[in-house]
Amino acid sequence: DIFEEKYDKKNYQYWKKIAMENRPEIKSMEKIVSIYNKKIKIERSDLYPQVYLFTNYNYEKGTQNSPYEWDKNWNAGIVLSYDIWNWGETKNKIKKAEREKKQMEKQLEIVKKSIELEVKNAYLNLLSAEKKIDETGKQVEAAEENLRVANLLYKEGMATTTDVIDAITSLTEAKNNYYISIYEYKIAYFQLEKATGIYTRYTKMEEK
Repeated sequence: DIFEEKYDKKNYQYWKKIAMENRPEIKSMEKIVSIYNKKIKIERSDLYPQVYLFTNYNYEKGTQNSPYEWDKNWNAGIVLSYDIWNWGETKNKIKKAEREKKQMEKQLEIVKKSIELEVKNAYLNLLSAEKKIDETGKQVEAAEENLRVANLLYKEGMATTTDVIDAITSLTEAKNNYYISIYEYKIAYFQLEKATGIYTRYTKMEEK
């Protein structure tokens, strides 16, 4: 039987995009980079002044010089507070966080390149496996035709039983190779899903 349940292989860029969005290693490292960004932002805030707004309102008995029996007084203002004593320490913390962030970003790029290569190889293996199905399928068709001819020749007395047995053996071998190629094709697709992180995501969903 001709295998027709082929997967939609799409293209390499599609699978690469899926991998960048789903691989847990990338997600984890991107979260760490995000944490460093927040940490740097918090540390930098210590370099800026703290702003305080205050208001006062008084209602007191008037003085001898006041024309009113009770006086109402209020005032408001803004206070800027600088923590100048810890500026050096704060700047060192910022520099340290920035260095650690850059190191993590470099590691992230290395991981991404490695995953891109893994996905590319898995995709090429899928293409190769799909091509092998077509090739072994044609071999089966050729072996079937060879057996048909051998049977006709045998009936006409122009071929021996050995010729027919050889044709049957060739067909059996061709079919075995064909079914093996289908199995390898399915494995190749599974490996591609695994390389992109899709299979891992589905597994976790099933566990829940």
